[in-house]
Amino acid sequence: MLLPYLRLIRAGTLFSPAADVVAGLCLAGGVWTVDAIRAALASVAIYGAGMVLNDHADRARDAVVRAGVADRVTRPEQARALWRHWGHPRIEWTPSGHVIATLKKGLRPFLREIVAEHLFEPGQAPFATAEARQAS
Repeated sequence: MLLPYLRLIRAGTLFSPAADVVAGLCLAGGVWTVDAIRAALASVAIYGAGMVLNDHADRARDAVVRAGVADRVTRPEQARALWRHWGHPRIEWTPSGHVIATLKKGLRPFLREIVAEHLFEPGQAPFATAEARQAS
């Protein structure tokens, strides 16, 4: 019962920031000190807090669970755990897996919006809508 929640918070990725600190220390020829260990642990704490705060800040926008019934990347039980965690918002199931779902026409506007917002300056995405261009 705990496993879906650990997957939900991406527990397996929590220590990747610490690995960056360790790699930097090794590349710089640094010496293991209490401060180096604190830096590695602080990076884990900041990363974890950032994931939680991001999920909280984007809750209203992300309050739709989109999942594929044949998904092997994020399995249906993980989608259901997220759905329960968020208080049973709308859930949209696609009859496909993770990759094929991105090719569905119904998801294209959503994906384009996300890509335009996070990878381009406002109104500069080559596929931006007229409203997005006017807002810039």
